[in-house]
Amino acid sequence: MILVAGLLIGFLAGRMMPPPKPNSWKQIEPGMHYLEVYEAVPALRDGMRDVKGVDTCTAEFGSSYWQLFVYYDGNGKVKRIETKLF
Repeated sequence: MILVAGLLIGFLAGRMMPPPKPNSWKQIEPGMHYLEVYEAVPALRDGMRDVKGVDTCTAEFGSSYWQLFVYYDGNGKVKRIETKLF
């Protein structure tokens, strides 16, 4: 019975606590040039910066995933960073 309760608590804790964001995403800061951003997070290289002024990438963790949005100004420098958990 204790084993079942422990497994249930572990399962629920895993569902309630979000997975961590990738460490490389934490390197991105406002004011960075897009080439520096691409060095930190290579997955952003195929984004839409040239067309829409934003790059995106996704990190999957089982049934959950984080999505990163990096918005740039007209000079190609980071204006805003957003992350969303789905």
